[in-house]
Amino acid sequence: MAADRDWRFAGEVGITYASADPGRAHERLFHPVLADRAADGSYLIVDEPARQKNLTVLFETRTRRVSPAGETLFDSMALGIHDGYGCLLPSGRVAILRRTTWELLMFDASGAALGRIDLSPISRRMPRVVSATRAGTFLVSFVDTVYQGDIAEVDREGRLLWAVSSPPHPLGCPTSLQLLPNDHILLADSFGHAVIELRRDGTVAWQYGTRGDPSSDIRHLSNPTAAFQTDDGRRIIADTRNDRVLVVVGEDASTLAVQGPPLSGPTFVKTLSDGHHLLCDAGNRRVIEIDSVGRVVWQYGNTLASRRMLSYPRSVERMPGGVLLVADTCHDRVIAVDQDGSAHAVSTSRTGLFWPRCARGTPRGTILVADGRSSRIVELSPTGETLRTLRTLHCADGDLVLGDPHDVRELEGGMLLVTDAQRDLVVETDWSGQVRWALGGRGAAPLGGVALRDPHSAQVMRDGRVLIADSGSGRVLFADPATGSTSSLQTVTAGDGSQRRLRQPRFVEQVDDGTLLIVDTANNRVFGATEEGQMLWEVADAPGSPLPSLFQPRWAHLTNDNELLISDHWQHRILQFTRPGQPAAPTPL
Repeated sequence: MAADRDWRFAGEVGITYASADPGRAHERLFHPVLADRAADGSYLIVDEPARQKNLTVLFETRTRRVSPAGETLFDSMALGIHDGYGCLLPSGRVAILRRTTWELLMFDASGAALGRIDLSPISRRMPRVVSATRAGTFLVSFVDTVYQGDIAEVDREGRLLWAVSSPPHPLGCPTSLQLLPNDHILLADSFGHAVIELRRDGTVAWQYGTRGDPSSDIRHLSNPTAAFQTDDGRRIIADTRNDRVLVVVGEDASTLAVQGPPLSGPTFVKTLSDGHHLLCDAGNRRVIEIDSVGRVVWQYGNTLASRRMLSYPRSVERMPGGVLLVADTCHDRVIAVDQDGSAHAVSTSRTGLFWPRCARGTPRGTILVADGRSSRIVELSPTGETLRTLRTLHCADGDLVLGDPHDVRELEGGMLLVTDAQRDLVVETDWSGQVRWALGGRGAAPLGGVALRDPHSAQVMRDGRVLIADSGSGRVLFADPATGSTSSLQTVTAGDGSQRRLRQPRFVEQVDDGTLLIVDTANNRVFGATEEGQMLWEVADAPGSPLPSLFQPRWAHLTNDNELLISDHWQHRILQFTRPGQPAAPTPL
């Protein structure tokens, strides 16, 4: 794209890529989410080629059946089906759920059509996953964009046998379904961070993980996308954002051992009849079968990475001396990456960070951290010791404890600009919590007359307005705290007049020359634009990298006219871009 010519991919840090196996060049996967092994030894694999993995209603899906040697036996896309989420049926048959046409199709092993079930009368929400049950029926989940869903059971003729909805029942967005021998439903609620055993009346019989409270400790989950109960009653959970598979037996849990490169974002697990486990190692773009000791005995797809230094990084900035300061969020730390690519932790174990969302250096050499899940702002010394902490805001209508702060900036006079995504709030405050002004909030009337939804970053502009990445509203907002007046950008206009609509912009900043740096997260791109919304440049790809496209970027930092740094959140890396024909960037990655 023409707008990309202003920036050239120059390097990255965070991933040590594995050596590619030329024999697997045809085994291309992007984001595998389901796998199963048939009685004849072939494998069914469901892959989501689309980039928008954070959306509940994504639909681009491909179902393949491959031989043990990797030869394609069935391909839904070859049948013209680009939204097909499949599951195995007896005798080599395959059921394909079409997400955009609300139908369930049946095919024999050769791809010949056997039948069709119309799902449109069952739910207005989009069908997400299907599971064939041992009772000869289908379980189907339906989801919407506000993280609510339905579950329905239909027979092979399409008759509705049972259904339950959220609300009122606590379904969340089911991403896997299994009918248990006791007639309960085991489901993984990825967006609720829990695995649930659901009774037929919609009540919870068992739960693992705390809904709405993701964490990496053994009793919590983070975006689990699949759960499976074995014949002996163990529950196996693909704990996706914690990069692990858990085995739960009664009250005890342990991590499933896998030999070789570590798992990255596993999205599916199933225990096979011989005791082997079949895993979708989505972050490594492969499906693997492991034996009882964790040895890989079968694989489809090239292993992407042999090591990852970062885990879902958020903020990045270039510090004096060329060091990169990175909020390594899901590793619960802030790190400095040296010019040789080595890293050392800035925060210490005594700091006790929990999902730090943002880290910014100060002129004093200290570091401000928006310590999100700890519900606080902290200032760290250069050696990582805690100097100051802010937890409570003293607002005009009462005290408010911080929820999940995502951004913090130091203003003139030592004031702080804090963005709290959980509270829908942007405030200017001092370290004692005395609030000078506030915008948003979740009260009956928004503070400052400005309503916000899930804001992720804020900046005070030169003219006193506040620039906000109002992520949940899909806009970049300009707000005047003094008057409550606002204006916004929801689209960016390219040079040819075409419009680019923003979706979940997680970061925005105005740099010295007036350019707006916009991270359009859900569209996997970063813009440079004017205040009027005219696009100056766009970066969406990293040509030459084994991961050639951005995937859920969360932050960008323009060091100078010749270096752009992007935190490519979902792919666990920091990217560097430079301008062709300009002097060398400060320190190539």
